[in-house]
Amino acid sequence: MTTPQTPPRPILARAGESGLVIGLYICALAVCTAFSPYSGIAVVLVWLGSLAMPFVLYRLIRKSNMSAGYSLGFPELWAEGIGTFFFGTLIPAAFVYAWLRFVSPEYISNTVAFTIKTLREVPEQQYADMANLLSDIYSKKMPTAADVTANLISFNIIVGTVMSLIVAVFVKTASIRRRMQRLPENNL
Repeated sequence: MTTPQTPPRPILARAGESGLVIGLYICALAVCTAFSPYSGIAVVLVWLGSLAMPFVLYRLIRKSNMSAGYSLGFPELWAEGIGTFFFGTLIPAAFVYAWLRFVSPEYISNTVAFTIKTLREVPEQQYADMANLLSDIYSKKMPTAADVTANLISFNIIVGTVMSLIVAVFVKTASIRRRMQRLPENNL
């Protein structure tokens, strides 16, 4: 006789908890990105942190699947990953908006000016043309803190959806393997 298993917690509850971790992680990446024009270490941290993101997500979703007795299906795992990024992007979005609006409102214009200056220093003509194009675009309208925040939210949710699709496949495959190892061997 098997003992009854408690049903898994709702997807949104699990995604909300995982979203807190991913949100803080994305905040750390945002801080490193803000300092990347001034520090080579920040650039390296952004790259390493971005490359590590799928592994962090894998651990979060695997932990959730493990606590449910490896019973979650692929759609549940994928939905949890999407929800994780949806909830997780709200924290850095608020952080980035507040930073760009109140703490460092000149950051966007300084970054654009730095980019144009850097492009103009490259000897090839195509880079000078890009610098001129950027200069023309940004002389008419500079992105606002709300624009940057909206782009951050959209980007994180889209990337999170794709990343969750891939991670969910690996988590589900690993849980199927684990279940297969637990089955008693057939002695035929």
